Amino acid sequence: MADIIVPTDKATIQEAVNSASAGDTIILLPGEYEEQVIITTNDITIRGLTVIGVNIRGSNSNDIAFTVLADNINFYHLNIENYYVGAYINGTSIKFDEVHFKKCGAFGVVLSGMNNSVKNCSFDECGLFGMNVGGDCHNICCNLFNKNTLGCIANSLESLTNTVICKNIATVSPVGINLSHSESQCNEITQNVITTDTGLYIFSPYTKIDKNSFQDCKDAAMIINSQNNEIINNLISNGRNGIIVIDKGNKFDRQIIGNMKESCATFADKDNYFNSGVLYNSAIGIRSIDNSNQFQNNAFINVERDSVLV
Repeated sequence: MADIIVPTDKATIQEAVNSASAGDTIILLPGEYEEQVIITTNDITIRGLTVIGVNIRGSNSNDIAFTVLADNINFYHLNIENYYVGAYINGTSIKFDEVHFKKCGAFGVVLSGMNNSVKNCSFDECGLFGMNVGGDCHNICCNLFNKNTLGCIANSLESLTNTVICKNIATVSPVGINLSHSESQCNEITQNVITTDTGLYIFSPYTKIDKNSFQDCKDAAMIINSQNNEIINNLISNGRNGIIVIDKGNKFDRQIIGNMKESCATFADKDNYFNSGVLYNSAIGIRSIDNSNQFQNNAFINVERDSVLV
């Protein structure tokens, strides 16, 4: 295992990657780097010497800063800006920690493969979404998403399974988390703070949505367009609609929803369960088109109409 210092030992990041062996660490000194780096060697680390000052900045919005076609690659302490995609990942056990993506033309990160981790990163002003995620068994945790044109986290290119999206902050975007691939399933969205126009759009079944905070989502906190999801212990406040459900067989427990201009919860399909919620300071508590939906043990506080069958 060796340290390769750029630009002292090698002039460019790509030269350092080409010369690296498994276990090596590439250390980038503070400065400006304009490269398109392709990584095919397993088990290497690319690390900025400091959190501030290592800037990988593109001049062509069609480029990709890092293309990773290897396994066990670690990235730390980098600032990546003005690429079409900041990082395209198709490998196993890839880790990003304190990497900051800004003004990428499409996505900060396109994530595929399996067992990858994105933590303590930021995604600002990306042209589409901060991330587009597919694959299996990822951990997307403790990141900040801000001012991305379409939304924060998308899942549209390939199916996503067994992935945890937790403790992120998503703000100032049309959508927070958009799991729109119909073959995705068995993901968990937990302990996020979301203040986007629409908080969640879920088109994938068997998703667990737990302990999230939705604030000031002006359109809706959640739109659930799939079956067999488990939604528990979420806090929703201030907006037009709390939860909109347009498929069947979903289970809601212990939601706290308030200050909605229209409805705390709207059910446009049948056989859903909404239990033990607290609904307050809103025009309508629960709105449903079918009497097969079951609503039990809910508390209505200062709600103009507790429930409406339409």
